[in-house]
Amino acid sequence: MVLGNGDAALESTPELWKAAQEATRRRIGSGGEKSTHGRMHMGLAAATLQMGDEAYGRLAIMATMRSIYPSLICGHEPGPAIFNTDGNGSIPEILKRMLVASRPGRLDLLAPRHVRPAHDEPPAGQRHQTDRERQL
Repeated sequence: MVLGNGDAALESTPELWKAAQEATRRRIGSGGEKSTHGRMHMGLAAATLQMGDEAYGRLAIMATMRSIYPSLICGHEPGPAIFNTDGNGSIPEILKRMLVASRPGRLDLLAPRHVRPAHDEPPAGQRHQTDRERQL
């Protein structure tokens, strides 16, 4: 799966957007991201696809599974045992994509559910408007 930040082809084709989200969820759920490299791919894909919880989850795993040395250099596998700088370039990019994505006339903000304000929850029986659906 190749995605750019705010990929216009995905946005103009809702079926493709949903399929890309499902493919990302399945890859995350299949255990296909045991290395830093795999986690960063899925974190970038999730952030691009406006999947805040999944993008945050990749960062949380990196922080809690001993995948980062005290020097802040990432390890290839949890441990750490082997240096792998994939995460060092990708972690800031995932955060940037989660914080803000913009294009002319549009600003998207993405946050995982646990950091949204309580008043941000929809009334009972109503669907939560996704960050992608909120436009200026």
